[in-house]
Amino acid sequence: MTDITMEITHLQRLTTAYAPKIVQNGIHLIWAFDIRMADIVRTTSEPMIGQMRLTWWHEALREGKGAGEPLVEALRRDVGSDAGVEGLLAAIEGWEVLLEPMPLSDSQLIAFAEHRGGGIFRQIGRLTGDFPGWLAQAGMGWALWDLSGHISHQDTARRAIVLAREFLTDVPARGWPKSLASLRILTGLARRDALHDRIAPAGLQLRQYARILWLGMRGG
Repeated sequence: MTDITMEITHLQRLTTAYAPKIVQNGIHLIWAFDIRMADIVRTTSEPMIGQMRLTWWHEALREGKGAGEPLVEALRRDVGSDAGVEGLLAAIEGWEVLLEPMPLSDSQLIAFAEHRGGGIFRQIGRLTGDFPGWLAQAGMGWALWDLSGHISHQDTARRAIVLAREFLTDVPARGWPKSLASLRILTGLARRDALHDRIAPAGLQLRQYARILWLGMRGG
């Protein structure tokens, strides 16, 4: 693991271990990018400033700017560039939604999920070469679940879980390509909490360790 990816969460690190070794570094970089976008939103007090910072990343990935930024260069090398990072560009648009004041409407939550979750899952699918038709929807459910554990506005968090449950209903629990095992496990964690109307924990909990092991041993 490089210095760039040291900031990814324990959950992301554990689940990525179930991905093929050849794509693990790329997946780590995608998660590091996602965390960087989250940090921009979290540390921004003025929406316009936050928008400018996110726009910089959008242009860096789309137009070849950002030379000298280690994460940008690593993404170009190991994930893709220009049209090859469509999922990351979409994820930026998802994070832009969170610059809006709380509470978020259901339509805003769905837009966030579609762009951030769908974008991240599509990008990982592109990296592995497997992209089932329901993969973006799985990403939407995961993103809403993940958001529920990281926002202080409880009504928005609860509605995010309700929406996550709706999106995950049509996503299969079995039959995933082996290359997407890490995303299958994340989706499994989200599905279990959503079915129990339980918001995501802010950090990795013991019950999740056990669930990850069970999901990992069960296979696709």
